[in-house]
Amino acid sequence: MQELVEIHPKDIPLNSIIKDSLFDKRGVLLAKRNTVVDQGIYDILQHYEDKVKVWVSDELLSDLGLHKENDDVIFELKEEIKKQTLEGVQYIYNSTENPKEMCTAANDIAENLLGILKEVPDAGFNLEMIKISDEYTFKHSVDVGTMGMLIGKRFGLSRIMLRDVALAGVLHDIGKTKIPDEVLNKPAKLTDDEFKVMRSHTALGYEMIKDVDYISEDVKLGVLEHHENVDGSGYPLGLNNGRISKIARILTVADVYDALVTKRVYKAGKSPSESIEMMMAMVNKFDHEVLNNFMGCVILHPVGSVITLSDGKLYQVVKNQDGYPLRPVVKSLETGEERDLLHDIDCLSLVIK
Repeated sequence: MQELVEIHPKDIPLNSIIKDSLFDKRGVLLAKRNTVVDQGIYDILQHYEDKVKVWVSDELLSDLGLHKENDDVIFELKEEIKKQTLEGVQYIYNSTENPKEMCTAANDIAENLLGILKEVPDAGFNLEMIKISDEYTFKHSVDVGTMGMLIGKRFGLSRIMLRDVALAGVLHDIGKTKIPDEVLNKPAKLTDDEFKVMRSHTALGYEMIKDVDYISEDVKLGVLEHHENVDGSGYPLGLNNGRISKIARILTVADVYDALVTKRVYKAGKSPSESIEMMMAMVNKFDHEVLNNFMGCVILHPVGSVITLSDGKLYQVVKNQDGYPLRPVVKSLETGEERDLLHDIDCLSLVIK
């Protein structure tokens, strides 16, 4: 059986079949449609700049680790990139007395994330694929920057704006370096006074970067306003939706999701499914368009993963449905029956465990 995949020329396997005729920028024919890729054709296609659609056998897919067209495309940080990113974030948090150096390092991370996105422009995210550290502060900043960038991509934001979203995400909690550790990592509920101190981190972060002239005002407002809610219940200014900057509205959703799923010294982490359900219950606090784009990015259960539904039976995810991360199409491991959790009325009450 043949599967259609879209891949970079350097990854095209020999014996695959080109779907459409390919031409270079001058209009010169490089390969005709239905051409079988041999070594000569492979070498010619190394001069082709875009991705190529080819038919590939199931055996080749398995051998090469390629994804089928219906599989999830997930944003992933390779181990070497994770190491570099972690070192960059550590440098940022050790350079808080030099805002320009701190922002330069954060910008480098944002550019690296944007470079990865260029390779997988339609990617969604699963937090396990971007985790750089078990240290919450470092992990959280990269998680929020990456998720914000992917949400922004679905908005169709420009490259510069996407870079700014990622940059603001990396820097959004930098003000917490000015919060006393006994408040920041208190393993119990904060008092009213302590909570007031904790909430000051947004303004403190803004103060740290506000005079860095090569950081855009959008980034600075993202840091200042990422705890504002569209219903006016947030802080530090109590802004409502029409007054909150776009980057801040994006970061708010990413920040809340990552905070919910992550274990902290004072709380257990929620499951991704539980976190999504909680956010849906908090819908009045979020920009609805941002939340919808977030739902279209998050991949809770990648294709091929095995889950248990509330009927107690095991199912394999065969397809995720855009915008409905809790409602994939699944296949029973017992009977092979497929069930569409979005449209199958019998499945509407099933909850993924």
